[in-house]
Amino acid sequence: MPDPYPFKGIWRWAVLPSLLALGGIFAGLAGALAGGTVMASDLGYWLIPGFVKAAVEGGALAIGRRPLIALIAAVALGGLSLWVEQSLFSAAYTWSGSPGVRVGTILVFGAMPALMVVAHHVYLRARRRRARTVLAAGLLYPAAAIAGMGMYHYVVFPAAPFSANLACWGVAEGLLAWAAMALAARLADRKAPA
Repeated sequence: MPDPYPFKGIWRWAVLPSLLALGGIFAGLAGALAGGTVMASDLGYWLIPGFVKAAVEGGALAIGRRPLIALIAAVALGGLSLWVEQSLFSAAYTWSGSPGVRVGTILVFGAMPALMVVAHHVYLRARRRRARTVLAAGLLYPAAAIAGMGMYHYVVFPAAPFSANLACWGVAEGLLAWAAMALAARLADRKAPA
């Protein structure tokens, strides 16, 4: 069986992480629209977490061609991304609150991108099989994104109920991550030397 990981060189270190980060930004925008955000100043609350998490996924996939290495990288980078996200919020909103830094918070910030990295590796292994297998692997994306969104919501807003707009954000994040990975893989396959 050929190597399911088609990314090499610039495709591995620049294109894949960039496409995933762009998908995360658009997913945050979709969540903002589903949440009824009407003020442009409130968009950061949706765009920053989407961007940071997707950038962590892209970095973990660039570091780890193998699933276990990518999973370890996702947990480590995700845990560290807590401070990146807090810094971006502090720069954008001087009055913003942020989740307390506890071990549980760091673990949740590491587990969220790890779920998506697992979905990415499952998709990469399934994408050259039958259409039903690819679809089943693709449907893992929204499930992983909603699970990650639930963990994030529990840590950041523990008293608030999980709402439908967060579920829409999770579905949009999953579908856009799937589209970004499919596009990156297809482009990398085209550019690969024969």
